[in-house]
Amino acid sequence: MTIDQKIEIMDIQVDDFSLNRIKKNFHRKRRRIYMKRTGVVAASLIVLVSGILNLNLSYAERLSDIPLIGNLVQVLTFNRLVISDNADVDISIPKLEGLEDKALQEAINQLLMDRAMTVYDKAVEDIESSQHGFVSKIPVNVQQSFRLIEQTESYISFQVITFTVGASGYATSIIYNIDLDDNKQLTLDDIYPDIDALNALIIEDMTLRNQQGESFFIEDFKGVESDQNFYIKDGNLVIVFDEYEIAAGYMGMPEIEIGPIE
Repeated sequence: MTIDQKIEIMDIQVDDFSLNRIKKNFHRKRRRIYMKRTGVVAASLIVLVSGILNLNLSYAERLSDIPLIGNLVQVLTFNRLVISDNADVDISIPKLEGLEDKALQEAINQLLMDRAMTVYDKAVEDIESSQHGFVSKIPVNVQQSFRLIEQTESYISFQVITFTVGASGYATSIIYNIDLDDNKQLTLDDIYPDIDALNALIIEDMTLRNQQGESFFIEDFKGVESDQNFYIKDGNLVIVFDEYEIAAGYMGMPEIEIGPIE
């Protein structure tokens, strides 16, 4: 491949604004890369792929843990941003359908697209900074996927996970919790408004688990805030942290179960 590698678009279902932004970003960054280098360099191929995957459930299951979110809300399509050659970037973008409140559905889908574009922009920047002339440093590897956590008649929760490999690997995520009765996206304040009491319970759990051989960084824990990742499973509140945020990397993204919510 050369620096003139085109963008290939197949059955694209992102909105025109986002698609134009992707194209503009690619060509702008491609020109910047070309100006920085002499000679012929390998360019990144960007492929945007989408399809109505839940028409073929077995295929969808191979690409994601949640091709279908219950009977109330569905992930009808995958939008994917893929950068290949000198990088391994595969960003899957969930799109919700079936919410009763269409304004809420549109807002959440925009959040999902914005997150994907942020991950994409960062990946392209990392590709640029990792290459000098004909020599590449550590290849850029970014994978984004999503999974269903819980769904009831009145509540749905799913997680978008981004795993980045550079000098070291780390995972981050955003959990979306949707109240289907009140048609709103829930925050931790909605579930557990006494944040001080919640932080005390988290420290208590980390202390106990350290005594059992785990590796939480209790002294570095500054407490959670209203935008903290969480979900509700079988009526229990579970707090979720990013990798390295409060514990050693081997523990992945640690979860702390607080107990039943009122």
